[in-house]
Amino acid sequence: MVLKHKGSPSGPLSLEKIAATIVDTAIGVNTTAEVTATVTGILATDMAYAETPAALPAGLAVVGVRCAANSIIFRFMNTTAGALNTGTAFNVNVNRYK
Repeated sequence: MVLKHKGSPSGPLSLEKIAATIVDTAIGVNTTAEVTATVTGILATDMAYAETPAALPAGLAVVGVRCAANSIIFRFMNTTAGALNTGTAFNVNVNRYK
């Protein structure tokens, strides 16, 4: 899908929803950590927004998502007194100006 974004000086905005799979990772007590999903074709200049899955444990939050070449990096925060696992499946909305 291609939309013309009025505020974009660089042209149309491409929107795509993709499924990203990460390794189920334990996030330590009261800390943040980044987990990377390999997604071929992602550019460092893309913008990504994750949909929080219903199965995400209470006390664990996705507090940031960013892109790198062929990767989407999720930042998790654990606010509990015990380690929590991230799970593996996330839907991500990726925006790219063309």
